[in-house]
Amino acid sequence: MKINNNKDLKLFLDKLSHQLADGGENESASLLSDASQNYIGSSSEFLGEARIALSKILSKNSSGLTENDKNDLRGVIQSIDIAFRKSNGLI
Repeated sequence: MKINNNKDLKLFLDKLSHQLADGGENESASLLSDASQNYIGSSSEFLGEARIALSKILSKNSSGLTENDKNDLRGVIQSIDIAFRKSNGLI
């Protein structure tokens, strides 16, 4: 999955948060919900919090995630990394 802008990222975080909450993984859902709330702040803070939350969920190997979901998380993290490199003039 590729994220093109912060709005796409917020939608992804919200969708995944609901999916995890429905699966009973409230701690992971809360991490994503908290990261999503940073949407109204600075772009760097939002991207950073989202990256941290997604990385934690991926490393926890949440049982509520399919292999496709995990691949989507990796893709989103990669998109965030690219956005940071662009913002720092590295790309």
